[in-house]
Amino acid sequence: MRPEINGTALERAASAVEDMEKRQAYLKRAVASFKKVVKTDPCAIHRWIKANKELVEHEAPTLLKIAGEVEALCREAMLRFEADLREALTAAGYSISGQWPNYYVEHIVPVVIDEDKFLITVGEERLSSFTSDAVVAGLRVQLRKLAIEPDRLKEFLRELYEAYKRLTGGKSESVAVWALYREVVIGKQPRALWRDATTKNFRPFTGAEFRAHITAALKANETIISSHQLRLLPPISKSESLFIYQPAENRFAHVGRIQFIPLSGGEA
Repeated sequence: MRPEINGTALERAASAVEDMEKRQAYLKRAVASFKKVVKTDPCAIHRWIKANKELVEHEAPTLLKIAGEVEALCREAMLRFEADLREALTAAGYSISGQWPNYYVEHIVPVVIDEDKFLITVGEERLSSFTSDAVVAGLRVQLRKLAIEPDRLKEFLRELYEAYKRLTGGKSESVAVWALYREVVIGKQPRALWRDATTKNFRPFTGAEFRAHITAALKANETIISSHQLRLLPPISKSESLFIYQPAENRFAHVGRIQFIPLSGGEA
């Protein structure tokens, strides 16, 4: 006589094996992510232990015993970090503005330290490593992308001025900074985009590039085009502004509106 098959027991067995498989996949991903961590970076290891606490409790409980020591090393590294960062940036030839935990490098790229999450953000990139070397490496890439050649500044100013004229109908009045940015982006697009709006036909121009190019123009004192001078105006609301370095005053300020002022004897 064949034994009666207990469907529920078989389902439980299959479910248990499925859970094992999921746990193996979870363990594999966790180990892979740890291998990407810089082994001399206590903050990265501390974040990994916190993110995988449940797994560590089951698979490597000894790690929990040293978690406190790792966190202490991380906090020590954080206390030294500002000095390390300034030294590393000076060695790399970069300027740094601001104070803990918010900085700007070369007056263009923001560097933000999250003390609660032990994370550093450079521009729009969240770094996996909490080290000054990682910051410098990230900055090199981003500053290269944001750089504009001196002979391109006049061309950018022309684009800015033409976009401004389209928005104002040729009148001398201020326009919202982000409305002008949108118009600049539209002006950069090839005719093909309006026939086939695909990724390959779109020419990107990021907000970071917009801020970097305006900053470069101000630093080079490249602010006059067609007998009109670029003028930056404060915002009504900071949430609608562009935070930008103003070299004439050697400070950062929120810019909400932009205007091109006719110079004496210039066109209306």
